[in-house]
Amino acid sequence: MLKPNEAYVSRFAIDEYADGSASFDANDLPGNAGAPNKTSGAVNGRIFGYALQLQMVNVNGTVKHLKGVELPQGEINFDIKLEVTKSVNSGAYNDITGTGPGQIMPLLWDFKPNSRAANGNGGRNMAFAGVSSYIGGGIGAPLNSGGPDTIRTLCVNGGTWTMTQTGDTISVSVDAYEFIKNNIYEWPLRNEGATAGSAIYYGEDRGIGVFSAGFMQVVFPIPDSVDASTAFRLEVSDTNLRTRTLSESSAAAKTQPVTNDDSSTVQVELVPRGSYDKYSYLSKENETGSPYWADSNLSSMNAMGPDAWAPYGSNISIFGAAVTGAERFLKSDVQAVVRRQGGRHERNARRAHAHAGPQHCSG
Repeated sequence: MLKPNEAYVSRFAIDEYADGSASFDANDLPGNAGAPNKTSGAVNGRIFGYALQLQMVNVNGTVKHLKGVELPQGEINFDIKLEVTKSVNSGAYNDITGTGPGQIMPLLWDFKPNSRAANGNGGRNMAFAGVSSYIGGGIGAPLNSGGPDTIRTLCVNGGTWTMTQTGDTISVSVDAYEFIKNNIYEWPLRNEGATAGSAIYYGEDRGIGVFSAGFMQVVFPIPDSVDASTAFRLEVSDTNLRTRTLSESSAAAKTQPVTNDDSSTVQVELVPRGSYDKYSYLSKENETGSPYWADSNLSSMNAMGPDAWAPYGSNISIFGAAVTGAERFLKSDVQAVVRRQGGRHERNARRAHAHAGPQHCSG
């Protein structure tokens, strides 16, 4: 059984982990010979981490525990499907998974057993920008090996994990796992990071025997900009489980008894680039009313203009204001500046002409 969960990570650069940009470049950090997607080049986007579990499950576990559940043996295989959808005006979502124009293909960054090791099997850093290189806690998984421990957060030996990506499918292989230590079957009860007495999620009494746990990170490419507010969804789901039990001579497809935790969807919402304008209104000294019109304005225009002037040596007042761009006060425009910000500053006019012009910023 596979149990995926996600850990959200902000935009950052794969080649410069802390600079806050959004470039993932597999060429800059090629990893070792087994690193995934080594020729993908630079990709703008976000990265998500997923905890993966292999479980033996008895649907009547609270009554029968794990009695009657046959152990697997040998290599276990399954696939992870990656699907990207994009919101449209009707409120529906269109599948845009692919490598063609207007399409998006998620990329496997690296993978490993769920452990505290910083690097993945492919040699790439999986613990940058303050992000953990494994998933524990309430939505996570036990660590892959080292059990049994006192708090029961470790598998005995979850074995080796291998992943390769072809198109929208990541093929996963798990092998060389073990169930017994010191002649005793030991199952984790909790996820990594749990404390004694905390909630129990697994174990024989619950009919859930977790025997292996992995971790992977997937880069979700997203456009640099959009013309209208758009939501992009990434769905990661497992499928095509193939195992061999002790009584079987070869591996065969298996139907999972529990399927409500076999997929995970995250959503990234983008809005159009906004803008704002910063204005300076020049008025006579000690102006207490509005600086935008009548005799107080140093410009011949009601608001502001290029012909504002004051006699040399006189004092003037400068009033500042900022407004959003073409969208004005719509939510999709720049939200950092939504109201006029007034201020007043006295200065001595050193020239006969003082020009009041807008300062324009966009982003």
